[in-house]
Amino acid sequence: TGSAYVYTRDAAGSWSAGTGLTIPSGVKDFGASVALDGDTCVIGANRTNSNAGSAYVYTQDAAGNWSTGTALTIPSGAMNFGISVALEGDTCMIGANRTDSSTGSVYVYRQSADEDFGWEGVATLTVPSGASSFGGSVALDGTTCVIGAFDNKYYSVGSAYIYTQDAAGN
Repeated sequence: TGSAYVYTRDAAGSWSAGTGLTIPSGVKDFGASVALDGDTCVIGANRTNSNAGSAYVYTQDAAGNWSTGTALTIPSGAMNFGISVALEGDTCMIGANRTDSSTGSVYVYRQSADEDFGWEGVATLTVPSGASSFGGSVALDGTTCVIGAFDNKYYSVGSAYIYTQDAAGN
């Protein structure tokens, strides 16, 4: 089923034993991808739900306790959802390097301002013409993200696509 642990480093630079995060029942490949930003982390499990995949968001409270993971909604047609994850502030990106068309997509979620702990899908980044396994890797920094696409068969041909968010949040 997999696992994920959070380790912390003290002021002297020593790492303390990890806290295990609760694994939702029936989840496969939990921990296939992880991202952390402040007191929030997202964990991918790309083989759950007959390989459709899943991703879970956890938050840490002031006492250092981690919440039970909240599942993000899996878009229809996604396969390997959670193969890659990225997180910054109130924005989370989840890669699904296979979709109905076998090319892949990246799904953008934003933490809802009107809910204490809710995430809603706000955008889907789709594969450029000719790319294969789009969303196999994803990185996010501020308003810029980089999405990797690679050839599933040979793993020797690939591309990276850079996206930026405009002032309107698109």
